[in-house]
Amino acid sequence: VPLTKDTYHMINFDTIKMFKRGSILVNTARGAVVDCEAVLWGLNNRILYAYAADVLENEPPKTACEQKLVQHPRAIITPHIGAQTREAQRRIAMIIAEKIINFFKA
Repeated sequence: VPLTKDTYHMINFDTIKMFKRGSILVNTARGAVVDCEAVLWGLNNRILYAYAADVLENEPPKTACEQKLVQHPRAIITPHIGAQTREAQRRIAMIIAEKIINFFKA
């Protein structure tokens, strides 16, 4: 989901309380869609078995909650570098080349 005023912290204490115990939460959206305090609470209370994300609300982690989350043994937080793989760079180059070719064909 995109980050909007309606999706800001949409995954919060209320939503995590509805999760089945032992759930795994993966955030592939924007960091601020998930409330860090709620995720940490869910992990510490074993409602969440694990949390994975390649985004945080603040990058690099600035808040005490984000620093605790990054160090939590059942949280996997990767740097926001998914587009830096060779495959992604090749794909980006192909898209750019196609756009340039299409521009000159028009």
